Amino acid sequence: MSKSQQPYDYDVSRPLQEPYGAYAPPLNLHQPIAHSKATHAQEQVGQLPYLVGSHYAPREAFEHQAEPYVDASIRHLPEVTSYAPPKGSAGTKFFVYIRSMYDIGLSPTPLLSLVFGSKRCNSQLTRSDRAGHYFHFTLSAQAPSFANTSWVAPEVMVYLRIGDESGQQIDTLEVGEFTYTDPGKQR
Repeated sequence: MSKSQQPYDYDVSRPLQEPYGAYAPPLNLHQPIAHSKATHAQEQVGQLPYLVGSHYAPREAFEHQAEPYVDASIRHLPEVTSYAPPKGSAGTKFFVYIRSMYDIGLSPTPLLSLVFGSKRCNSQLTRSDRAGHYFHFTLSAQAPSFANTSWVAPEVMVYLRIGDESGQQIDTLEVGEFTYTDPGKQR
């Protein structure tokens, strides 16, 4: 095969590998080399498109729908200070004393309800007073029958359920235990 007949006009006489220096820019020996004070690790961090680690969460996809608007008073959840009574039977009036940095009795009102085991109860919110930076409230409900709590033991956990105007649950706080004094008689 003659040189003109070789496919793709490839020059067989050219070496397969050329020295790297053939493509490197000429070195100016009269100019000092600048040394960076940054370490190799610092250089790598500067090249990262975003920080990684447990403290930095990646951004969510554009298609992700944002959470519904949550009023500022809900972001600071109320705090359960105490409750009474610790025991009783079905129909016993149960009181939960809470405090909040915001007047949760104003509109838009978060929906607060008491949950005995798995039974959510209609609850009544009453503002007590304001002391210092806190508003104080009492949330009351009647204890449901023991059978409706879906609990096995007579010591039933009571929760404070916090929801928004649309009925979406925002959070649930543990209140404490309510002991049914006569769980077998309530069917």
